[in-house]
Parts: sequence; C-alpha cells; structure tokens
Amino acid sequence: MKQSPSLHIGMSCLVLLWSLRAGPACALTLEQAKAFALSANPDVIQAQRNVERAKADIDFAQARPNPNLTVGVSDYPPGKHLITQGTDQNTSTSVEVDQVIERGDKRQHRMDAADNALRASQADLADTRRLQQLAVSRAYWDLKYAQEKVRIGEDTLSLFRESQRAVDLRQKYGDIASADATRLKLDVVRAAADLQQAKADLVHAQWQLAMLAGKEANKGDWDAADPWPALDTPASKLNVDDLLAQRADVHAAADRVAAADAARQLARSLKSHDLTVGVGYSHSVTNAIPNGRWSVSVSTPLFIAYAYEGEIGRAEADYFAAQDAETQVKRRALAEITQAESDLNQSQERLRRYREDLMPMSQSTLSASEYAFKRGAASVLDLLDARRVYRATQLEAAAAEDDYAKSLAAFQSSIQSGN
Repeated sequence: MKQSPSLHIGMSCLVLLWSLRAGPACALTLEQAKAFALSANPDVIQAQRNVERAKADIDFAQARPNPNLTVGVSDYPPGKHLITQGTDQNTSTSVEVDQVIERGDKRQHRMDAADNALRASQADLADTRRLQQLAVSRAYWDLKYAQEKVRIGEDTLSLFRESQRAVDLRQKYGDIASADATRLKLDVVRAAADLQQAKADLVHAQWQLAMLAGKEANKGDWDAADPWPALDTPASKLNVDDLLAQRADVHAAADRVAAADAARQLARSLKSHDLTVGVGYSHSVTNAIPNGRWSVSVSTPLFIAYAYEGEIGRAEADYFAAQDAETQVKRRALAEITQAESDLNQSQERLRRYREDLMPMSQSTLSASEYAFKRGAASVLDLLDARRVYRATQLEAAAAEDDYAKSLAAFQSSIQSGN
C-alpha cells in the first residue's frame, strides 16, 4: 500500500525531535513502570474516587431519621392584647417533637446495599489496577521491542557500510562488478531508511508508556532495562472454577448482585408502614389564668393512592439485570483465561524455535557466507542474501520475544487474584 508524502514528513519530524532531545535514557524496570501507573494513572485515580464515594454512602445508609421540632405561638383574638386589656384575651404557646420510626428493617437493608456496593467498588479498583498493569506491561515490552529494532538497525547499517568500504576497495582493482557494488549501496540506503523508521517507532513506544504511567511525554525518554522473560514450561491444566472465583471483576459482579438484592428487599420494605410518634406540650393563658397540656400523637401513611409499586418493580428489574451482568462477566473472564493460555502456549513454541533453531542457523549461514566472500568463494549477491536473511530473522526473533512477553503478562493477569 502506498504511503502518503505527509506520513514520511511526519515520521521524519518525529525522528528529528527525538534526535534533538536525545540524551542519556533513563533505565526503567517493569515494576517501576507499574508503580508509576498505580500512583498517577487517571483510570486508577477515578476508581479510587469511586471507593471514597461508596464509603460516604455507608454513613448515609447507617443514618436514622432525625426528629422534627415544632414550636408555635397563637393569639386569639389576633393582636387584641396589644391594644386593650380585654378580659377575653387568649394566648397559646406549643412545643412538639416528632420522630419517624422505620419498620420493615429498612435501615438494615440500606446498610447491606451500601456495604455490598462498597465491596464492588473496591473490587473494581483492584480490577482497574490489574488492567492498567497489563496495559503497562504490554507497552513496556513494546518499548523493549522498539529498542531491539533500533539496535538491529544500527548493527545492520554499520555492517553494510563496512562491507561497502571493502567492496569499493575491490572495485578499484576491478575485482568486483559495478552492478554488484550498486546493489550493496542500495542495501545501505535501505538500511538507513529502516533505522530511521525504527527510531520513530521508539519515540512512539516511549510516549505510549509515558501516557499509561501518567507522566508527561517529554519525560518519556525511558530505556526498558529488564531482560526478555525466560521461557517457562507450558501451562498445565488449569482449575478454571477456582481461577474465576478469585478474579476481581467476578467479585465485583457478585457484590453488585448482593447489593441489588438488598435494594430489592429495601423496596419491598417500603410497604411496611412507618410510624411517626409525636410528643407535645402547649401552654395557654385565658383571662389571665395559665393553663398547660401534654399531648401524644401517632401517625402512619395510608397506601390508598400508591403503594410503591414503581420502586419495587424497578428494584426487581435491577436485581435480574445484575444477575445477567454477572453471567456475562464470568463468560468474558473464562474466555480471557482460555485465550490467554492458548496464546501463551503458542508464543512459547514460536519463541523456542527462534531461540534454539532459527537464530543459530541464520548466524551460522551468515558466518559461512562472510568467510567465503572474504576469500573470493562467494559473490556479493550471496553475501547480501545471507545478511538480509539474518536481519529478517533477528527482527522476527525480536517480535517473537515481544509476543511471548506480552502473552505471559496477559496470562498472569487473567489468573491474578482480586483479593
């Protein structure tokens, strides 16, 4: 597919920026990158805020209804005592305290719903951290891969330039055809272009990791210092049920079902009649004679026009929706574990072939071709072909290392405990 000139210009600008700000790169381990993400990543911070809100909801759920104080003063006939000292003056002062008494365990249901919602938000935080650590791991190994491509590109360009100097010397003595020398020059130009692209990819990988770690882009001059992961033995048969039970996203889904069930019980309890108990005292003065009276009242709502059918129906629907969501979460988690295990096993076998077979064979072929070329037993074309194959094998091996490292990170993340 043809690339637009603007794309080449943009990549050149990135390489220029990279070269202008190039300095000693900061060695960074994977654990350090994960720590940056957990402390500064916006998604993790938002999940922490959700936990704080859920904790505040606990205080709200535990609260009991406050009492209500009523104070009143009455004068009959209105204002008469301000004008005349009539004998029919009647002034009354009253104080009353009302208290709502909840029935049907409403407070307990509110507390159960809030407690389960808090546990769900804490599990969400754990799962957000898991996903962010996985994203950081992938970006870290992509950075390592980009560094390898730059290293391979620099070695290849240096090797081609060294060969070009030797070919130029042999061409002076007529020991090599002009066409063969031109082919080598083309490979030098191509290697320089590939190196430029690799440096642009390195800048992009650094910025991607900086963004996930919550750092500014101009602080992303990092060097992935960890070595490639060692090849482990293929994953044995997994106990999927145990793995699902310990995942944070499955915990969160189960806690939301429990919270929805508590909310459903709370909605049903609305049909229990709450009582409002009042105690009052009134003091009156009639014809200059004081008079005091105590009063006690009890009131309760009558569910004649409406009996909370809407709240109950909504809570029932929310409960079944939470159950459906839990089923979907378990299915996605199972698919993630199964896919991660399959990808890991395949990437292990692929990397093992490159480490044990393809790279040694390619290195041996290149050494033999260089030895033969120096003694005139091989042509320039033979040497160039051997070097192209070796460089391609190096890049493929680096890609296999990257795939295995990311597959291993994905598998470890898929079976990570949410506790």
